[in-house]
Amino acid sequence: MDKVSSPTKLFQTHLNKGFLFEVFELYIDGKAGPGVDGQSTKAFKTNLDWEATTLIRKLKIGTFQFSPYREKLLSKGVNKLPRQISIPTVRDKLVLKLLSLVLAKIFPNHSSIPPHSIIKKVHVASENSPETSVYIRLDIKDFYPSVDHDILSKILAKKCRSKAIVGLINRAIKNPTGANKKSEIINKKGIPQGLSIANILASIYLEDLDDDFGSNPDYSYFRFVDDILIVCSPEKADKIASSISNALLINRKLQIHEIGTAGKSEIVPIIEGVEYLGYKFKRTEISVRNESFKKMFRILIGVFTKLKNSQNKTRVIWSINLKITGCIYNGRRIGWLFYFSQTQNWQQLNQLDAFVLKQSINSKIASPDPRIKTFKKSYREIRFNSATSNYFPNFDQFDDEQMKSELAILKPNFYTNEYLDALTSEELKRQFDKTIAYEIRDLERDMFESFS
Repeated sequence: MDKVSSPTKLFQTHLNKGFLFEVFELYIDGKAGPGVDGQSTKAFKTNLDWEATTLIRKLKIGTFQFSPYREKLLSKGVNKLPRQISIPTVRDKLVLKLLSLVLAKIFPNHSSIPPHSIIKKVHVASENSPETSVYIRLDIKDFYPSVDHDILSKILAKKCRSKAIVGLINRAIKNPTGANKKSEIINKKGIPQGLSIANILASIYLEDLDDDFGSNPDYSYFRFVDDILIVCSPEKADKIASSISNALLINRKLQIHEIGTAGKSEIVPIIEGVEYLGYKFKRTEISVRNESFKKMFRILIGVFTKLKNSQNKTRVIWSINLKITGCIYNGRRIGWLFYFSQTQNWQQLNQLDAFVLKQSINSKIASPDPRIKTFKKSYREIRFNSATSNYFPNFDQFDDEQMKSELAILKPNFYTNEYLDALTSEELKRQFDKTIAYEIRDLERDMFESFS
């Protein structure tokens, strides 16, 4: 890498107010909750110029320090320990997002890759494999909390060659979660989950595994973060699983769940099928895994319960439709059905539509209510008419009048016609983005929980 495009030079060129303002506007403003200091994005924005100036100075001389992360615990189900999520302050979120964007340019092969392309490749490999083949599913024990800091630092130092970047990453991953104030306590290992740099660091950490096992013609290898899937002949399965397990233990100090741990590490015939990334693969068949399928029923029960108790039926039906169809926002396809658009199981979609109809009747609204959309039509539009369909909202293409209409539905007591008409186009867009970003947070969480 030449001097002009060196990691150090790249990092330095991003340390300017204009870029920090853009990062804040695109990724943080109205989209991030407060950290341990309780500061909101709105409060941070009032001093954005001063904050940016201070951050640039500290980052250039290497004195920037992260505040302890706020702890949030997410349930993983009955009899399972909750997942610890680390929530940075708004200031730290800005630095971490800047760092993640720089890392994506230094390591383009490790920038955030959605699982859809992997899902399609798994299905193709399954279809083209003999009926005697098997799936090997391998799951790494406590992957994020087990990442060795020294090993990660050596990998980064070798390929990144920027003391400023590596030092900042080390401070970020060693920073404690749950502490009320600055302390001497640091994380001795692990990547805190919830940081914008977490996924790219995880991918970099396992790069050698992909290099060693990803191009063998004797089997098909797939990995998404810590979930590994192999399609191979049964006589080679034990050896392959053992080789990967040994490589992870020796080179990365990571352990695989023992083979035979249902839902974690297992070897199963291809005709019986395996669950992977939220889907159920069964040679030529692909459908939504049972737990992800049941998850959507729970989601629907939640929004229909609101419908029963709400005076604003139009507002709740808007939420129901968003859960069914998903949406496009900031160039991203977001929602449960967008994620599971590769399913070929019509019966599951029929069951969901029947459930929606039943809930509509129980909620004492017109049956069938023409305002409520269907999973089957949403699926067809997403699969075969995605570029031109208006069946699901593409918020990126909304004009001023459409934005006003949506805001009036979502917050009718606040967004009155008089208030909306007084806004400039720029002010209207800002209010719209802030409101929609809040509304789609649950959609993004639903997508994450569907395959985790």
